[in-house]
Amino acid sequence: MKNKLPLLIGAIVVIAGLVFFMGGGDKTAKKSGDSSAPIVIPTHNWSSQIVMAYVIGGIFESMGNNVSYVNADSQAVYESIRIGDVTISHEVWESAFGKSFTTALDKGGLLDWGWSWGKNTWGYGLS
Repeated sequence: MKNKLPLLIGAIVVIAGLVFFMGGGDKTAKKSGDSSAPIVIPTHNWSSQIVMAYVIGGIFESMGNNVSYVNADSQAVYESIRIGDVTISHEVWESAFGKSFTTALDKGGLLDWGWSWGKNTWGYGLS
């Protein structure tokens, strides 16, 4: 667990930033989301990613947003974000998914929200 502590702290900091910058920190923001369209969050085939997907989704729901979850291929999800089928991906492991993430990023329509101590990146669609 000690080796995963910086990763966990990084994830918590990023989630707090998401809440603030997507309306949670703005006391004048309206309670409901800007759109009835759901924020689409992918789930992959590992438990920590699924747990964090539902944590992030719960935060968005608490802000009044509509959220849906889709099972997504870990490599293809970045292209799905880029074309607007998925809204956000909260984990990009450079060693495993870096090439597919960079390919989608280079095509445009995708934002790289930085890295954490575990060399993770957050991707967000511009659709």
